[in-house]
Amino acid sequence: MKCAKLESQLPTGYQLYSQVYHLFYTRHKDTLFLERIYSPLWRNVLEVGVGQGRLVPFFLEHGVENFTGIDISSEMLERIPAEYQRTGQTRFVHGDFLEYDTNQKFDLILYAYNSFNYILSQEDAYRHLQQCCRYLKPDGTIFLDLTFPNCLRNGIGSKSRLQAEENGRAYEIVIEHGYDMQQQQEQRLFTCDVYDCASEPRQKVDTVQWISNRRFYTIENILSLARSLGLSPTNMEMYLSEDGKYYDGFFIILKRNAY
Repeated sequence: MKCAKLESQLPTGYQLYSQVYHLFYTRHKDTLFLERIYSPLWRNVLEVGVGQGRLVPFFLEHGVENFTGIDISSEMLERIPAEYQRTGQTRFVHGDFLEYDTNQKFDLILYAYNSFNYILSQEDAYRHLQQCCRYLKPDGTIFLDLTFPNCLRNGIGSKSRLQAEENGRAYEIVIEHGYDMQQQQEQRLFTCDVYDCASEPRQKVDTVQWISNRRFYTIENILSLARSLGLSPTNMEMYLSEDGKYYDGFFIILKRNAY
């Protein structure tokens, strides 16, 4: 049995995470929200933090002309299904959005499923929104989905668990939640145990660990950043957790000089 311990969210951390990401993060309420507000004017779409392409079929079904996805993790991009890459409507870019350079303008730029929370400083958050403004059409839309830290609900040091099975293997993840009040950052330590389902009793065949940091952005944080760039909200909605017991995060739509 091997154990890989990572001190920060390095590319090798993404490599580990990419192996199990699709088992636990295939559904989210953002598709229901986007369906309600969907505009036929969204012909050219850019997703920052596209991951493994979870939203690609949603946009292809809605007939977008061009979908561009960018992600800092090559391991995530490698797991995008091949059929999404052969449509002629999609393009996937490995790199940092802050260094992205294109002549294309977009009708919609989105950060789905808490991608924006992985921007760890307000200075970089400002630069990201500034970059969005650079590539946004005059009447374009920015969509942000931001989550609330688990530990602020259940306590610092609290733990949550996820389970899934695939191809004769069972994956059990324990997530320990910490929080840095000064930095407004949640630190999550993931421990993933892998079991062989064919053996009786099940045998543990692997354990991997990695650390992931996310920043807690309040609604006012986002509105303040938006105002500083001449952006204003046209739609905002808080959403509940899967069990409906607490608010899990919020969606916000920004447009340039909306009012």
